[in-house]
Amino acid sequence: MRFGTLACVFLALTACVSRATTGESELMTELRFEADDPIEPTKITHKSEQLWDGNSLEQIYNYLVYEFETEQHRYIARAYLDEIETVAIDGPFDKSDAELSALDDVEIDPRILAYFRRRYSEITLLRDEGYEPIE
Repeated sequence: MRFGTLACVFLALTACVSRATTGESELMTELRFEADDPIEPTKITHKSEQLWDGNSLEQIYNYLVYEFETEQHRYIARAYLDEIETVAIDGPFDKSDAELSALDDVEIDPRILAYFRRRYSEITLLRDEGYEPIE
């Protein structure tokens, strides 16, 4: 039996056991498949930067940069590949602001949070004081 077949048999048995113990299938009411994101980045860039001291490599920064635009704001996020479970969001910024000054009194667009929750277990917000975890 292949893995896919085993997984289907397991789900069917779990649904039967759940239905027998509760009268209703809890598994089937909680199980859902989401294929689409509520928003997509306008750009994703893979960057690699090295810090050298003469001929000696001191540090490597290997990361992804996500850029988003909503109806009113821009966001930039960075995920370092050596800490791939974490992403840091910078913004929001006013779309017309070339200087990219963060708007501290504006909530993060929930579509952007949903996008990152599908990919990362920890989301942080970059502020002047450092990284602030987002629940």
